Amino acid sequence: MLSRGKPFRRAETNYCANSHTHVIPPVNKRYRIFLAEDHYPDALLIHAALDALGIGFDLQIFPDGERAKTALEQARLGQLPDLILLDINLPRVNGFDLLQSVKAMVEFNHVPVALLTSSHNPDDGQRASGLKADAFVVKPAGLDNFLREVGLVLRSLLRIAANDDTSLRAFCRHRPTRRGLGPGVPRRNSGKAAGAR
Repeated sequence: MLSRGKPFRRAETNYCANSHTHVIPPVNKRYRIFLAEDHYPDALLIHAALDALGIGFDLQIFPDGERAKTALEQARLGQLPDLILLDINLPRVNGFDLLQSVKAMVEFNHVPVALLTSSHNPDDGQRASGLKADAFVVKPAGLDNFLREVGLVLRSLLRIAANDDTSLRAFCRHRPTRRGLGPGVPRRNSGKAAGAR
């Protein structure tokens, strides 16, 4: 049974999705993951994507930005999460403001942070990049697409978390993207010559 704000245990365009996908995060580590997500079905899908990676994890879900911010401030004094996932459109405190707060706390410098959204606004990706998000994920439609694409991003981020791989972190932040939604995935070849629009 999943409950918001309490840990539960494992029993369309995004960036970092195609980078280092052959690397599997260490399975002997149990990852502590914070998720700020107010849409519970999306939280369940993210849990399923993590579960499909075959890793051990504790996922703590916060249904609004204020609760997530409080938990992150408390985590500074204790055990830090290995990964932070933030929905952009959260009640009370939005994902951008949370990201800015996390990046201002020196204790979280090595913790990868991803922003998640259902919006197709290209400005969101640029803003995420400017705030130094480690990944920006537009939630794909359809179960299979969601599990595959989000799973690939999570795998890359967990590799960063396991190794504090700064070269991968920089690579993820500065890759070009499809449809201009943020750094990351190489553009698909649409059959047109390079430079043709």
